[in-house]
Amino acid sequence: MAGQTGQTRASNARSCGICSPSCRDSYKRHFAALNKVIPLLRTIGVNAQLISHVPGETACHIPDDADTPRLIVYVDGGWRVATVSVAPRSGVYRVELPRTDQDNQELPDRVEMVPENRPARVAVLISAHQGLA
Repeated sequence: MAGQTGQTRASNARSCGICSPSCRDSYKRHFAALNKVIPLLRTIGVNAQLISHVPGETACHIPDDADTPRLIVYVDGGWRVATVSVAPRSGVYRVELPRTDQDNQELPDRVEMVPENRPARVAVLISAHQGLA
């Protein structure tokens, strides 16, 4: 079989070595940054769930977005109000706010970037988007 290497890998995956310390450290920093937002949201009555997936010990190919921690904010009915993640290089908060048109059709999310030292600003954006501000 000419031209095949025998290795398969998702086209959007990046290798971080065999669970290298830099991957784990980056993951821990992002997780800690998102944990700062949760108490701020709870004080204004917003439900949030921190979704995390730690790569396994044997395979540490991390898809660009799939295995990074994300903060999912939702209303009691289960509708997503926001998704918050941390940008890999800059460390800023990436706040994704869902939108719909007049016919309730989904539109692309509005994305806001918030400096890493402003977790309270993330809570304000989410509460304003949810109509609590």
